[in-house]
Amino acid sequence: MWYESLPSGWSWESLWYGYTRCSCGGIRNGSDVCSACNEPLSPPAEMFARGPNGQQFQIAHTAPGGEGRYEDYIYLRMLEREWLRPLSDEDRFLGIVERHRPSARAIVVLTFWTYFETKIDRLYRMAGRQLPERVLEDFMRRHSSIGVRLDRAYRVFFGTNYLDDLKDQGFSDTAELLQRVHKCRNQFAHGQPEAIDDHLVKSLVAGLQREHQAWISVFNKRVNHLDARDA
Repeated sequence: MWYESLPSGWSWESLWYGYTRCSCGGIRNGSDVCSACNEPLSPPAEMFARGPNGQQFQIAHTAPGGEGRYEDYIYLRMLEREWLRPLSDEDRFLGIVERHRPSARAIVVLTFWTYFETKIDRLYRMAGRQLPERVLEDFMRRHSSIGVRLDRAYRVFFGTNYLDDLKDQGFSDTAELLQRVHKCRNQFAHGQPEAIDDHLVKSLVAGLQREHQAWISVFNKRVNHLDARDA
């Protein structure tokens, strides 16, 4: 698993380590050229302050992180905790007939999907930030389901669908995984809890780092899409 190669003491939150937000709205990986605007990182301007004793000192440069909000870290910590914690018999749903039991770690899939929906919401809101707020809010309200946001609404904004965007960026494996997760999550919600089985949970955890990279890739491709189209 990818997380087994993390440095000692690092958590799954480290998926966001090293990423910063570019002035264009894109997400940079360290000092690399921004894949959203193709601009190199500008050297930060030196800033100084004077202490109470008159001594001058330089202020360290900081940059906003690539995550959208602190909840991104909470979701990743929750996923890590639920995957790694020991299981008890109570977790195994032994009171449900065996053929209908979900995975004892089904909550990993459900938590991930909630997190994923917030990232898709962020993609729309960043890509549509130049629209009048009332227009964007009305669009988001009328296209509130995740299935619509991945397909029909996505076509309105970008002329394709999210899964095809992933494939175009070289993440066909992630597109296939998300399609499976979406289908099984819906089956779980509509009377088939066994749809989220151990194999799906393990596949999701194994592909989590790759999905993270895939979303950033599509985000950077689309974050300034409407501006470029209108230019």
